[in-house]
Amino acid sequence: IKRERANGEVHFNGNVAGIMAPYNMSVAGNLCYKNSNMDIAMTTMGEMGKIELEASYNITNTIYNACLGIDRLSLVGIIPEIPLHNLTMSLEAQGEGLEIFDEATKYKIKSRIDTLYYADYKFKSLSAEATQEDCVSSVDIEGRNDSLSFNILAMTRLKADAIENSTTIKLEKENSKKQEIELEFA
Repeated sequence: IKRERANGEVHFNGNVAGIMAPYNMSVAGNLCYKNSNMDIAMTTMGEMGKIELEASYNITNTIYNACLGIDRLSLVGIIPEIPLHNLTMSLEAQGEGLEIFDEATKYKIKSRIDTLYYADYKFKSLSAEATQEDCVSSVDIEGRNDSLSFNILAMTRLKADAIENSTTIKLEKENSKKQEIELEFA
C-alpha cells in the first residue's frame, strides 16, 4: 500500500522527559509526500500559545520554503527552566541547495519577533534577515527594548579554502552616545 497523504490530530496532557504538556494542548496537521515533494501543515495550540507551520521540501532538487507563526507562546508551562513568555513572532524561509560552499546554494530568511519576555527582560522588537547567493552570506539583525537599540550586520564570503567576514555592530543606549564596532576576519 502506498500512502501519499497523512492527516492527524492529537490531544494530550502529561509529562514526558521533563517537558510538561499543557492542559488542552492540541496538535493537528497534514503531511504529504509525493514525487519527491514533502509538504507539511501543522498547528499546535493550547494554554501555552499557538504555533502554525507550513513547509515544503523537494528532495530531488533541494528547493525548500517555510512559514512559521507563533502567537503568545509561553514555554514556562512546558519547560519550567526556560523563563520565556509571550513570544509572538514570524519566520519565512526559502531557498535552494544545502551546501554553503556551493555557488548554486541560495536562501533568504526573514524573521521578526514582535514581543518577547525572557525572565524580567522585554524586547520590543527584534528582526533578522539572512541571505546567501554566489557564496556570499549576509546577516542583518536589529533589535530594541526600552533602553537599548542595536544593529549587527555581517557579510561573509564562503570559499572552500577560506572564509572572509566583515561585521559591524552598532549599539545605542537611551540618552547616551552611539557606539559602533567594526570587525574584520579573514
